[in-house]
Amino acid sequence: MKRFFFGIIGLMLVFSAPLVFSQDEPIPTLIPPTLVPTPQVAGDDGLPSQSAVTRIQERGVLRVGILYNEPPYGELTIRGEVAGYDADVARALADAWGVEIEFVQVTRQNRIEMLRSGEVDLLLAAMIHERELDPFVEFSQTYRVGHQSVMVGADDESPLLINLANKRIGYVVATPAEVAINAWQQRSGIPLQLQSYLTLDEAYSALFADQVDAVVAREERLLRVAAAAPDAIRILDEPVAEEPYAIALLRQDVPLRNLVNQTL
Repeated sequence: MKRFFFGIIGLMLVFSAPLVFSQDEPIPTLIPPTLVPTPQVAGDDGLPSQSAVTRIQERGVLRVGILYNEPPYGELTIRGEVAGYDADVARALADAWGVEIEFVQVTRQNRIEMLRSGEVDLLLAAMIHERELDPFVEFSQTYRVGHQSVMVGADDESPLLINLANKRIGYVVATPAEVAINAWQQRSGIPLQLQSYLTLDEAYSALFADQVDAVVAREERLLRVAAAAPDAIRILDEPVAEEPYAIALLRQDVPLRNLVNQTL
């Protein structure tokens, strides 16, 4: 079965034979001298010289970049085991392909560079398919849809987002929640009193100190910060924004992208 499976992969590689393209370097003028702009590697759409499928097949191991500090997607347990939703998806892929799994810790800052350098074959690292990342990586089809949601006190009877008009909304600065709530306010035309905080714990405390009327954040994080008193809060059914989670691959690695999508 395993030999048959990788035979299919071999055919995919044959029909997707990679070509390496080179980009012409900009030629500076002679007089007066001018600066030559550094080529943007992210914009290089040349096919990779070798698909990650070949490396996975040769070594018999799938190397997955994953976050160790982002429950419920990925975390390192006290037993030294990698757990979470992303870890489960990665193990399912490896099992379907008949190879071993190897988890490699990545961070939000270095995960794309580790993928592009070949240190990992793919990223299952709580990656949201954002348009801004398309020049850097290839995305699989969505495997999970998350939400930027609104948390209110349990006694707040607001059923919909429109009921938050003119209310004080807390969020953590420089996070997707800030982008989501500002985009929703602009899109809906409903005025809000936005208040930024440095941490979600601060915003959560402000909710019960009557300094804000609601808090916006990723739904999983809202539930986690309120885990000690879940009956004291309520998450509105209507999200501020949806977040499509996808697997990140090296750009133009068509064989691996097709294999991942078929397996999902």
